[in-house]
Amino acid sequence: MTAAHRPACHGKPADWWDTGDDGNRLALALCGVCPTRDGDTCTAGIPDPHPHGVIRAGIAYSDTGRRLPICRCGYPQDDYLGGQPTDCRRCRVPDVPIPDPRRVFRWRVRDLHLAGIREAEMARLLGRSPSTIRAVRTAEGWTRTKADTHAATGRTDRKVA
Repeated sequence: MTAAHRPACHGKPADWWDTGDDGNRLALALCGVCPTRDGDTCTAGIPDPHPHGVIRAGIAYSDTGRRLPICRCGYPQDDYLGGQPTDCRRCRVPDVPIPDPRRVFRWRVRDLHLAGIREAEMARLLGRSPSTIRAVRTAEGWTRTKADTHAATGRTDRKVA
C-alpha cells in the first residue's frame, strides 16, 4: 500500500476513534483528509455497516448508533440526546455560585477577628484602612480586642518604673 492510499488512521491510537475520547477532534480531522474515505463510508479496515460509539468517515456515532452533532470546539457531543444541539460538556460553563466580594471580605475580617488579630494588622493583611476594618467590625457587632482598645487609647499594659 502506497503512502498516498494509506488510511490516515494507520498507526494512530485506536482509542481516538471511540466516541468520548480526548483524541476525537484529531480523529475527525484525520478522517476529513483521509484518502480512503468515500463520502459517508470508510474503506479502511473491517467494514462496519452499523457503527456504534465510534467515528467512521468523519461522522461520530453514539453508543446507540445515532449520528452525533459536532460542537463548535470540534468534539462530538457524546451526551447528545436529541433536539437542538447545545454546547458539549467541555464547553459548558459550570454553574458554580460566586460569592459576593463584600461578604467574602466580611468573612475574612471575622476570621481574623476570631483569631485575635488587631485592626491595624487586619488592615495591613487585607490591604484596607483600619477605619474600614472598624466599620465592618462595628456593623457586625463584634467587640474590640483588648489590644485594639489599648492601641486606640494609647495605653499600654507596661508599668513604668
